[in-house]
Amino acid sequence: MFQAESKNYLIRALDSLNINHKEINILALELFYSNLIDWNKNINLTRITEEKDFLIKHVIDSLTILKAFDNNKLENLKIIDIGTGPGFPSLPFWIFFPNNKITLLDSVKKKLSFIENTIIKLNKLDNFYNLENIEIVHSRAEDLAHNINYREKFDLSLNRAVASLNILIELNLPFLKTSSFMLAMKSDKIEDEIKSSNNSLNKIGGKIEKIINFNLFGTDIKRNIILIKKIKKTLKTYPRKTFLIKEKPL
Repeated sequence: MFQAESKNYLIRALDSLNINHKEINILALELFYSNLIDWNKNINLTRITEEKDFLIKHVIDSLTILKAFDNNKLENLKIIDIGTGPGFPSLPFWIFFPNNKITLLDSVKKKLSFIENTIIKLNKLDNFYNLENIEIVHSRAEDLAHNINYREKFDLSLNRAVASLNILIELNLPFLKTSSFMLAMKSDKIEDEIKSSNNSLNKIGGKIEKIINFNLFGTDIKRNIILIKKIKKTLKTYPRKTFLIKEKPL
């Protein structure tokens, strides 16, 4: 169980985000944390292992995606988390909003094995966590985006500290339906990324809807959320091959 100080911080931070929470949600986070620490002994999942740091820098940081939306609009969506790693930001989000269908995408199989193990345990904890609402996919985004079962099928894409914004735009927007949103979670220095993203936005078919600046609750850790709306269908040539994305970013 979380220590009293950590749990108190968590409750206050959830309240600051207007997240309704029950004891099952707290138990699920405790299970997630315990499993992460256990797996982290053998697989490099995270450098953040202290309990309160986990809550601040992984859980609450992930849940700040709510700053971009009204909470009541985050139900029954089809979401893709690109480069999810050990499940951030989508697993903390799903623990509180399990009615959404989430695809967790990563190219590292071991990290996805951890996620699979965790969601099975969450389901055993309570069938409130329906396994049918989670899909785990081992692939690269630039490959999966050309699969007709995934291309332009999603309402929202999530990214947390994955790549520069112009690259993220090329990797994300092909997965989205027109008028859907990509959400990029960034640290405090984004000015250069914003300036260099115009070409990719024009070519891939998006526009910056809003940028939200804030500190993580109770800290001086600066964060930015960049919300991008898809405004037209993406040309079939995008995303390009991996080496082109890296060597000649838009």
